[in-house]
Amino acid sequence: MKRWRKRLKQQLHCRVVECVLNVSPNDYWKVNSEWVAQQLEVTPEHLSRTFLKETCYYLQSFLEGQKIYWSINLLRKNRDLQVRELAEIIGYNNVNHFILLFKKYMGLTPGRFRKVVLNSQIKRKKLNKRQKKGKKNIQNIDIN
Repeated sequence: MKRWRKRLKQQLHCRVVECVLNVSPNDYWKVNSEWVAQQLEVTPEHLSRTFLKETCYYLQSFLEGQKIYWSINLLRKNRDLQVRELAEIIGYNNVNHFILLFKKYMGLTPGRFRKVVLNSQIKRKKLNKRQKKGKKNIQNIDIN
């Protein structure tokens, strides 16, 4: 019995990561330490303690980072999404708290991130398309 428990504890952080990564976008708002603990049928205290022991990383920090990752993907898919709507989808009722967390992890607010990073990616894609068209036109020119 003790071996089984030890194996279960060793695998708990893997089960947490798997549980969180398999969350559908409709359920992002649900994800917190209590929800994950309920999914894994352990107590939130045990989950947090074991996760920290196995990974040297706080469960809350892992979940915050994952939510920021999800929010970045949502911003990429829907550039017109308001920050308030984004915060609600991810599961934050307080928009200011969400903005502070986003800035903590990304170094920019969500609005600034959209303007600086996402718009520069659009410009690069357009530039790459133009360059490819230019190369095709150059290749079609006969030198004779």
